[in-house]
Amino acid sequence: MKIKALIGIEDYSLMVCHCSGNLYHFSIMNQENILHNFEGIYPSVENAIARGKAVVNTLKHRTQNTFDHTK
Repeated sequence: MKIKALIGIEDYSLMVCHCSGNLYHFSIMNQENILHNFEGIYPSVENAIARGKAVVNTLKHRTQNTFDHTK
């Protein structure tokens, strides 16, 4: 497994690893050291990175809505 990207997105760290063929492994960590791991099949590393960023944005949105009780 080779690391293809290590990206900081605000309070999150995204690591994208290439397993084999079109299989990629993702690790996402937030400030509280909560780790999210998942794998997926993507046609290219660029597609895999875009998917990882989309998951980070979803996690950020859910976290903001969970802790923002003014809405």
